[in-house]
Amino acid sequence: MVDGEPSPFDKIHKWLNYGLEAAKRTPGMEKVRWSEDRRDMWFEGQRIEVISYLNFMEKILSRLESAYNSLQFHDKDTRLPEVDFYGVRDNSGNRSVNFYFASLEVDSVKAARKRIVQQLRVSGESRKWFGRKPDGKPFYHQVEIVKYECGSFWNICGWQ
Repeated sequence: MVDGEPSPFDKIHKWLNYGLEAAKRTPGMEKVRWSEDRRDMWFEGQRIEVISYLNFMEKILSRLESAYNSLQFHDKDTRLPEVDFYGVRDNSGNRSVNFYFASLEVDSVKAARKRIVQQLRVSGESRKWFGRKPDGKPFYHQVEIVKYECGSFWNICGWQ
């Protein structure tokens, strides 16, 4: 009723709308602040010592690498291969629902299966996972697969 009418209410109404619009375009407070010596940071008011945070992250990554090695049937102390993440190119413009850039590699699924079977043989775990029927046809031990899928990652990491 007041919009467009020459009145104090019209003026206040326009200022209110202007303020709401300006507030939408204004960034909020920074969530991270740094100390002058860069040894501490504050995240949402909580002080974090940077060196402690880096040590924490290194410990987590080490546990995850160990878990990965166990899940991939490597020795726990095996160093993971270096990966050139800058060499990986994803087509961010492809918006197809089922598109996965790694699937562009020819026979990538077959190659991945072959690598895992090879790792099982090298680790000596292949007998636990594979068997042969009396007629000579190979089969998978389903119980071992279910055990593997049901939480081995969490157990290896020490998380319950």
